[in-house]
Amino acid sequence: MSLAPVQAFFLPAQYGGRLCLYHCPAHPAEDGAIESDCILHIHAFAEEMNRSRRMAALTARALAAQGCGVMQMDLFGCGDSAGDFGDARWEIWLDDIHVALNWLRQRHRGKIHLWGDRVGALLAMDFAAHHAGHAIDQLLLCQPILEGKSYLGRMNRLQLARQMLNQQGQSDLPTSSGTEYSGYKIAQELILSLEQKNALNWRLPVRQVHCLEIADDNAMPAERSAFFAHWIESGNPVQLHFVDGPAFWQTPETCQSQQWIDAFCRIFQKENCDSN
Repeated sequence: MSLAPVQAFFLPAQYGGRLCLYHCPAHPAEDGAIESDCILHIHAFAEEMNRSRRMAALTARALAAQGCGVMQMDLFGCGDSAGDFGDARWEIWLDDIHVALNWLRQRHRGKIHLWGDRVGALLAMDFAAHHAGHAIDQLLLCQPILEGKSYLGRMNRLQLARQMLNQQGQSDLPTSSGTEYSGYKIAQELILSLEQKNALNWRLPVRQVHCLEIADDNAMPAERSAFFAHWIESGNPVQLHFVDGPAFWQTPETCQSQQWIDAFCRIFQKENCDSN
């Protein structure tokens, strides 16, 4: 299977350009439009983004080779896009998604999907729940963060544990000007936005929500299992996919997992079969 061509460019957006990698699935038609579906990837948060970057690129290539266009975008303040991470705001990131989707819609005739990793999945859900006019077809959520406050609490506990090991004696708890996690300064405005995000009662107006979860013997922690049960009872079209692979977003060294790539590809293989 040949690799799809990749285009790297800066997409104009609020406060400067966003670095984008676009994995083209096929040659465009005469009018410049592409018949296939396309996916916008929304990366993970802070250091999890760096640890996930290789897996995101490999998965994007694999999906493009199957015939689905994929755009990877560095959100404002992240990676090689404009701004510093300390200047990032949740609302700016939502606008970044809007700008990227407009770019994709100008080039693709097929359906549009959002793929989010970790906090990127929470951002994708927030966008889909509150911007229904964009007509997102499916959400692909990789070990999604479902509630921002508990996620920040875990980050605080990990930060405190690291400081105790380093005998520094203080925790980097949120202050009026922000905080720092693993070298990333986070503005108080972004912290407050994350604390307020809870997907439990969100209604997602999409055809399908695919949640890819690490689980031994298809068993999840009770809290996550209860969340998804409530979600399904509320009418969200959730399909769980259990992956026997490493948590690549938190491994100390860059990790590659064919299990995760295969899980993503199987979703679109099935989609293609069902549409034929």
